Amino acid sequence: GEAVETIPDFMSRCDASLLVTDFSPLRDVRKWKDAICQRLADGTAVHEVDAHNVVPVWVASQKLEYSAKTLRSKIHKLLPEYLVEFASLNPPTCKWEMEPPADINWDRLMADVL
Repeated sequence: GEAVETIPDFMSRCDASLLVTDFSPLRDVRKWKDAICQRLADGTAVHEVDAHNVVPVWVASQKLEYSAKTLRSKIHKLLPEYLVEFASLNPPTCKWEMEPPADINWDRLMADVL
């Protein structure tokens, strides 16, 4: 189905309170997101992340840039703040107690999803 219809319907059925989207600069995608947000239930939070870029594009520039060169220089200035090492993770403090899943029929799962 169309995202503008299926996403709000799915969120309503699941009683979801948060929608997380990934940033896209494409006009059509921004229109879809706006239309989806219009159809969400009141009080539903929407958070947008920028998973494609080290420096979120909305931090690098607040305006539509006319060339990659102008945006690139702004991004380079911000790299020391955003290009950092991953934090170290602590090992788990307890063992996994659940049983592993039975054999998974990947072909059936893919057919159901696609």
